[in-house]
Amino acid sequence: MRKIISVVLLMSIILVSLFSMPTLADVSGSGITIKDTKIYTNAGTNNTHALPGETSSPIKDPTTDTNIIIPKGSTFSVLGSKIDGDGDLWYKVNCNNIVGYLYKGWVRITYYDEDFEKNLSNFPSEYHDSLRALHNEYPNWRFFAEPTGCTYSEALDNEYCPGEGKRPRKLVELTYMGEDWRDPRAKLPNGSYENAEGNRWTYASRMAISYFMNPLNFLNSNDIFMFLQLSYNQETHTRDMLKTVVFNTFLDEDKYLDAIMEAAATTKLSPLAIASIILVEQGKGGSSLISGNYPGYEGYYNFFNIGASGLTNDEIVKSGLEYAKKQEWNSISASIIGGAKASTNAYISAGQDTYYYMDYNVVIGDYNHQYATAIYDAYNKGRRLASSCKINKNAVLDFIIPVFSSTLPTPEPIVDPTPTPSPQPQPTPTPVVKYGDINGDNTIDEVDLAAVKLHILNRRPLSGTSLTAADTNKDGVIDEVDLAAVKLDILGRRKINN
Repeated sequence: MRKIISVVLLMSIILVSLFSMPTLADVSGSGITIKDTKIYTNAGTNNTHALPGETSSPIKDPTTDTNIIIPKGSTFSVLGSKIDGDGDLWYKVNCNNIVGYLYKGWVRITYYDEDFEKNLSNFPSEYHDSLRALHNEYPNWRFFAEPTGCTYSEALDNEYCPGEGKRPRKLVELTYMGEDWRDPRAKLPNGSYENAEGNRWTYASRMAISYFMNPLNFLNSNDIFMFLQLSYNQETHTRDMLKTVVFNTFLDEDKYLDAIMEAAATTKLSPLAIASIILVEQGKGGSSLISGNYPGYEGYYNFFNIGASGLTNDEIVKSGLEYAKKQEWNSISASIIGGAKASTNAYISAGQDTYYYMDYNVVIGDYNHQYATAIYDAYNKGRRLASSCKINKNAVLDFIIPVFSSTLPTPEPIVDPTPTPSPQPQPTPTPVVKYGDINGDNTIDEVDLAAVKLHILNRRPLSGTSLTAADTNKDGVIDEVDLAAVKLDILGRRKINN
C-alpha cells in the first residue's frame, strides 16, 4: 500500500491533535506551504525556546546573509519531529536540500493513501469525509461499497409501506424517543398507539426508519460495526480478537470461548458476530434459557433465543427450551453451533452478510426476509461489537457499506397530520444543552468530534441546540479550542464543564 504524508502550513492550530498520530521519528513524506515562512536551525524560534544547551535561529542564505523563506507552494519532506524547551512540537523538514525545523502551529499532518483514495471513488462524495476519518484512525480497516440497485426512496418505501391501512415492517418501543418516531397511521382516537408484538412496541414512523436505514448516520467508529462483514475469516477472526469482544461479560470463560470458536469454524459465521448476537439476546447471562437446569428441560440450552416467544417469562423460556430439545441442543457447544448455523443458513448464506443487511435487506430486495423488526436492532448489535473491537487498532476488519443509486437525504421528522389539540397552549420547554454532545445522544464521542470539525470547515454547519453544544467554552465562537475540548473529553484527559 502506497502512503504519502502531505504537510501544509496553516495559520491555525487544528493540527495533529485532531486524530491519533503515529510518531514521526521514522516517517518521511511530502508537504506544501500555504504561507511564506522562515525555517529554523533547531526546535524553537530563539535560544530562549530551544532545549537547554541548544540554540536555534533562522537559517540564512550564505550568499546574502538573509533569512531563507520557504515560499508558498514549495514542496518539502518531513524527516521527524522534536519538542522544544517550552514543550512545543516542531517538524524537521528537508526543502530543496535545506534541512531545518518548522513549528507545528503552522503544520498539519494528513495522510494520503493512494490505494484507499482509489477505493474511495467507489463511494458517493457524501461518504468520503467520514470514511477518511475512520481510515486515518484505523488504517487496517477496509471499506467496500456495495451498490443496492435501487434508490433510497424505493428502499424506504419497502420498509415503511406507505398507504392508508398499511403498516411499516419496522417497530419502535413505546418508551423510545417522541411521537415523531411513531407511525401516525397507528395512532388511536384516545391518543395512544396500536400495539405490535406485545404491549412494548408500536409501528415506527417513516422518519424513524429512515434514520436507522441511512448509512451516513453511522459512518463513525462507534456505529460502523453494523456494516461489519459477518462471514468467518480464519486469519483475522482469532480467539484473541474474540476475547477482546467478550471481555468482562459472562462469555469470558474458556467453555464459551471454545464453543464460539468451534461454531465459527463449523458454520463459517464470524465468532465476533456469534458473541455479539448472544450478548444482545442474553444480556448478563442470567436467563433460564441458558442455565441448563430449568425444570423439565435439564441439560438443554438456547443461546440465540430461537423459537422463544410468549407473553410471560415462563412461556418464553418453555417455548425456547422446547425448540432446543427438538434440535437436541443438549450442551453449550451444541446450542451455540446450532444457533450460529441457523443464522448462517438463513441470512449469511443468503447474502445478508452484515447486521444492517439482516435488518434492511436493500441489496437483495426481499424485504420479507429480515431478522428483526426493531428499527435499532443492527445499531445495538454494532455498538456491542464496537466497544470491544476498537481496542485492537491493528485488527484487519472488513465493512460492507450499501450505496444507493440516489443521493441520501437527511432524515426529516414526520408531522402528525391529525394532532390532538391541547386544552391550553403549552410553553415550549427550554432544551437542556450538554456541551460537547452535539447530536444530543448524551454521549460525547467521535460523532460529536466530527460534527465540530465539519462545522469549522464549513462543510456541514451546525444550528440550534447543536450549535450551542459545540461552543464548549461559551465564547460565542466555534473554533479549534472547542474541537480540542471535545477531543480531550473523549480521551478522558479533561472533561468539559457541564
